[in-house]
Amino acid sequence: MLKKEIIIGLLILLGITLIYDLRITFNQGLVITDDGFISDLMNDRYPARVTLSRELKQGNFPLWTPLIYTGFPIQENPEAGITYPINLLLFGLFPPALAFNLSLLIKFFLAGAFLFLYLRLINVNLWASIFGAIAFSWCGFFVAHLKHLNTHDAGIWIPLILIFLEKYHQVHKIHWLALASLILGVQFLAGHPQISYYTMLFAIAFFLWQELPQNKRLTGITKLAGILALFLILGVGIGMLQLFPTFELTQFSERGGGVSYQFATQYPYYLPDLLTFIYPYINGDPGNATYKVHGVFWEDYGYVGLLPLFFAFYAMFATFRKNRHTRFFTIAFIICLILMLGDQAILYKILFHIVPGMNYFRFSTRFILFVDLSLAILAAIGLANMLKNKTYLVYLLIIALATGDLFYMQKRQNPVVSRDKWETLPRTAEIIQQDKSLFRILSIGGIETHSATYTLASGWQGDLTPYIQQREMLQPSLNMMFNISSADGYMNLAPKHVIDMWGNEKQLGYVHQTARLSPDGQALQTTWAFSNIINAFNIKYLISPWTIVNPDLQLIASPLGFLVYLNSKALPRSYLVRGAVHLPDNEAAQALISGQIILPDTVIITDEEVSPQEKLPIYYNPGTVNILSYTADKIILEANASRDCWLVLSDTYYPRWRATIDDRETTIHRANICARAIRLPAGSHKVIFSYHPSTFYVGLIITLLSLAATLLLVIRGTRDWGLGTGD
Repeated sequence: MLKKEIIIGLLILLGITLIYDLRITFNQGLVITDDGFISDLMNDRYPARVTLSRELKQGNFPLWTPLIYTGFPIQENPEAGITYPINLLLFGLFPPALAFNLSLLIKFFLAGAFLFLYLRLINVNLWASIFGAIAFSWCGFFVAHLKHLNTHDAGIWIPLILIFLEKYHQVHKIHWLALASLILGVQFLAGHPQISYYTMLFAIAFFLWQELPQNKRLTGITKLAGILALFLILGVGIGMLQLFPTFELTQFSERGGGVSYQFATQYPYYLPDLLTFIYPYINGDPGNATYKVHGVFWEDYGYVGLLPLFFAFYAMFATFRKNRHTRFFTIAFIICLILMLGDQAILYKILFHIVPGMNYFRFSTRFILFVDLSLAILAAIGLANMLKNKTYLVYLLIIALATGDLFYMQKRQNPVVSRDKWETLPRTAEIIQQDKSLFRILSIGGIETHSATYTLASGWQGDLTPYIQQREMLQPSLNMMFNISSADGYMNLAPKHVIDMWGNEKQLGYVHQTARLSPDGQALQTTWAFSNIINAFNIKYLISPWTIVNPDLQLIASPLGFLVYLNSKALPRSYLVRGAVHLPDNEAAQALISGQIILPDTVIITDEEVSPQEKLPIYYNPGTVNILSYTADKIILEANASRDCWLVLSDTYYPRWRATIDDRETTIHRANICARAIRLPAGSHKVIFSYHPSTFYVGLIITLLSLAATLLLVIRGTRDWGLGTGD
């Protein structure tokens, strides 16, 4: 590679990145891409990164957060991006909005830069390499999944892995393979296991395509298998800081043990969307609320531009026989296109059932990333082949046309709102923050108001004011931005017992089953069981677009028509209970919904049988609990019990929490579906709950050991491993 040409190419790609949207470049705006009923970006990924930024600046590493779901292992959820090195750097150093905008610019630039370097490595000329890099950097997959920050973060590293595998093929020096492992590990830390898993499959196929023709004997194949295993083990090992904790969280979620084929193919590729590779909006545009078909637009979207598509197909037909890279990426394009179709093609079903790991993921449509990657590489090869004797001005014209096409088609998918307006504190948050006590809120009707906002704004390509106003709902997990604790949340991976209680976008929680809308849709009619639950879980404030009919709730404000209620009967975060009863989950749920059990008087133990215990008289006060210290990972209580009783902490039950009574460890029981309870003997006691995420620390050790081994190979692994001779 000529150094001057590399610099020219990278500078052009950097310039294109910076001019894509000047509001982002100058930190004047924020992307608020929506989903129609919620925003994966602004109700999940971005609030999590705001929390990361706040905690890092306070000298903490966020493993647990009390801000959503009555407590949540935020580091274990990969979508939060807690262990991704670029996130740690940017959100640790800069204000969240600036860090967010910088991360967008960096990932778009790196995606193009890495593919540009790969194309130059395989001898594609300068201008064609720039052309292919632009097609990949601004491809439909990346643009549509910008709101899924971790998806985008993981995807950009694939071309760099190909670079190192290509270098290994050229010289067979093990340090190149070690570098590929290092980048695979970084990709796992980016927080999208599905993309990393698919990358492993793609990298294995690429490696074998390169190496098998020269190693057909048994000894060569055995050596290949060993080297390939080393690549995967080191890469996965480096990623264990995220993978091991995530695996634990998965076991407590609905995905524990994998998902069913029906769940994985719940949203199949919509076949008419194949036409979107030619014209993206032939079936409508979610940005202006005209996309009305059965598919999920952002999961089906893979537009790389008309010119790149033309030159990619030209390469398939014109250079297939004479170019080994054309052959590989043509075959990869075809196979990934078939896999993208999911249950509409038999290949995905076969692999789902026979390839280990495939059954942990849904959305086969995410193979579109590899379709787009293959098309971008083929486009560069095709352009270089067709215009091999043309002046650079012709290349520049084609690059300009392709860039204009992509900018025009892709920008509409990611609305940008004024940063100042978005960061302005909502009036509801301002009111609630005046209360300095320890409490939670509950936002009821968030999905309904969000859907109404999408309709009112006619998508997101017009006036974005309704989205700014809808923030008043503090729809989870937007509340994290304002450091306000909520009983519910929005995370795609969460413990099942938590989702059972508080619900998510797929199901109603038990709490929602204790209230219903009036026939005219104007009032929320609550049952006694509703009050029972919100009181027991320290819910002091409720926000709703509807009038809530409940004698214990007092309307205290209504900014922009969003009603804020004060619950005067909310219990403290921790309290003592007169007695306990054991009920399995299904019976406990029925008891809660029907109001058969009064939670402040009785605690429901759901995880195991409890020994018979005399219940104190109803007029008898079991004692008091004072919270001496409350932090994310440690809670210190002072309890005074008049007789043996139960201490309830209405924080989420999770196995990695430990409890001690006067420095003696005691068992934490899962109580009231998703809270914690311990037996407390009579007397005065110091009770400590502390979080000990052993999977994080074990993962950290494995990551450090794998990183050390990888760096050792990078530094010292420069000898020829003897492959390529057929021996």
